[in-house]
Amino acid sequence: MAAANATAATAAEAAGVETALCIFPQVRQGREPWRLCRALGSGFGVEASGFRGKRVGAFLRDAVGNRFEAGKVSRRQASRYSALVCILTKEVERTLLIRPSFDVRPLMGGTDGIFRGLHRHYFNSMLSVLLPMLLESNCTAAATAAPGAGAATPSTAAEQLHQQQQQQEQQSAALSISGAFEALPLSGTMRHIAMTAVKNSPTPNVLASMLLAEQRVVSLSYAKGYELSPTDVCLLTNFVSSSLALRQLESFTPLCLPSINDRGFLHAYVRYLTPRLAFVCLSSPADSIRFHHLANHCNKLFAMLTNTGCLAAIETSLEYAPYALPRCLWGEIALVHCALFVPSLSQYFSSAFGDDYKTDLSKQQRVYTLYASAAELIRNAKRPAHTFVETTDEKVYVWLTLEFFFFCCVPRWINVSTTLVEQLAKWIREQQPFLFITETPPLVHTPQHK
Repeated sequence: MAAANATAATAAEAAGVETALCIFPQVRQGREPWRLCRALGSGFGVEASGFRGKRVGAFLRDAVGNRFEAGKVSRRQASRYSALVCILTKEVERTLLIRPSFDVRPLMGGTDGIFRGLHRHYFNSMLSVLLPMLLESNCTAAATAAPGAGAATPSTAAEQLHQQQQQQEQQSAALSISGAFEALPLSGTMRHIAMTAVKNSPTPNVLASMLLAEQRVVSLSYAKGYELSPTDVCLLTNFVSSSLALRQLESFTPLCLPSINDRGFLHAYVRYLTPRLAFVCLSSPADSIRFHHLANHCNKLFAMLTNTGCLAAIETSLEYAPYALPRCLWGEIALVHCALFVPSLSQYFSSAFGDDYKTDLSKQQRVYTLYASAAELIRNAKRPAHTFVETTDEKVYVWLTLEFFFFCCVPRWINVSTTLVEQLAKWIREQQPFLFITETPPLVHTPQHK
């Protein structure tokens, strides 16, 4: 919990927002949390600034600051809750609702790296832009589609409790589908080899199999009837890449993925083939026989990737990532950054930053904040919609359609035409087979010969 608070506070400082993650017994007792929060926040000048509180189960995320920024930060912190569930399952929430004074910290020993990894990846990537947008739209859609939407305000305490439970379920469902992940760019031939390597399962209880290159996904395959949500993929990549122990030893480790079962553990077989490439298998039961089957399968997979040249291609792609766009697309214009998100794939591409931004994380975060601010202006607009925002340092262009979201940033003194923006977006979309995972084959059970 301390790690979650520390990383959240670090991120909020950049936006001038004070945040806290609290457990409120008053919420469980049926009291109105907003009045309590306003009373606690009166010393921070709530009347002149923005105050936002988002309740998630036994937790309440508070943000005090600029009205606009506080709302954005409150929505962005939802991923912290998923990370907590990933480590401890949702049973920790049930315990806290019964015993609000229960100290969770002993259960989270050694998990600082996972929370810090989540913070580092989230606030230094397009996730900080996309997740709040997707979460808000999915929450709105879930609330609209829910039975009794728009009904009269509940009058009794029982009705209020029931409505709160419905809202929590809607928020949980929206969060599970609101993620996005980044694929490692790879040629069609090499992607096919990587897909073939992971789709063969040595045991019938494997639910998912994948290759992870740091925070990027190389290939993945699911068992029939199962599919990881984008949020689960993000949690899994962060869990694997942020754990030093998993990098050092071949292991079978428990973890919880909310979209499959938020109250129980799956087991992940994790083995790093190279210092930056990991093979991961999700299995329901864990035993020594299954571990040895997966270990033998991993040896064959490694040999296949090596002999076909796929492993070398993955390592080369990692060296170039993040990719810079060809200069022929934008000529003499000093392109700072651009990104494309495809909702149907739940994947995004984020280009390399310009020379003046490559090593300056504060400048990169400023660009992401501008993207989020610009997207907020047209969040409820009819699609397609676009907006153009100019500051003292940069100009950003955001184009939202039903098929894709496009983001572009250039220095303030550069004039950007709609034609150029459309040309950039068109070129990136044409590169989808290289930049994205366009097909996910089902797992095939291939028993090992004795």
